[in-house]
Amino acid sequence: MLGARKKSGGTTVSHLRFGNKPIKSPYLITDADYIACHNKSFLYNYDLLKGLKNGGNFALNCDWDNNELEENIPSSIKNYIAKNNINFYTIDAVGIAEKIGLGGRINMIMQSAFFKLANVIPVEEAVAYLKKSIEKTYGKKGEKIVEMNKEAVESGVNSLIKVTVPSSWSDAKDKDIQTTEEPDFIKKIERPMSKLEGDDLPVSAFKGMEDELFHLAPVPMKKEA
Repeated sequence: MLGARKKSGGTTVSHLRFGNKPIKSPYLITDADYIACHNKSFLYNYDLLKGLKNGGNFALNCDWDNNELEENIPSSIKNYIAKNNINFYTIDAVGIAEKIGLGGRINMIMQSAFFKLANVIPVEEAVAYLKKSIEKTYGKKGEKIVEMNKEAVESGVNSLIKVTVPSSWSDAKDKDIQTTEEPDFIKKIERPMSKLEGDDLPVSAFKGMEDELFHLAPVPMKKEA
């Protein structure tokens, strides 16, 4: 299971593994049953569905209707969803949080949506555990805060929308975008790194890039006498 979301102005990618026995090996997930995108802007910046299993679940936090999904979902995402029988869901977590009074805090909504779709444990048990944790975490902040977060849990379970995926998504193509010439370093190194794909770069990709890498290296500070 993999979740991507925006946190404190940056990007957080979380790999969550579950099993009946203790998990002791700290490896990342390459075959996910569930992927969630908590910020729709990530659709355009990262290969979000990489590794999602055939028949897996994808949950997108957005306020788009079907027409807007058709217009805004990149073709690569559409292709993957259609060709891999992905169960695609949307949920307007931001709108729900604002309506409840939580501002932009969507964590409880997305957590309960995860438990509804991932089927790690029965969703009724998950909801009970979440509500119990809310009482422990927010109890000192007052009953109103506790009840708002409990409502967020219920909303996350009940507000998911299953998207009917058009067959046309298998062959969807983005409109031609005019590009400009870029230095090899930007194209082959910097762009993959900005998309969090730096670990996939072979050592050979850096051959001939020594000067550019030197300029990126931090300058050591001189020690005062």
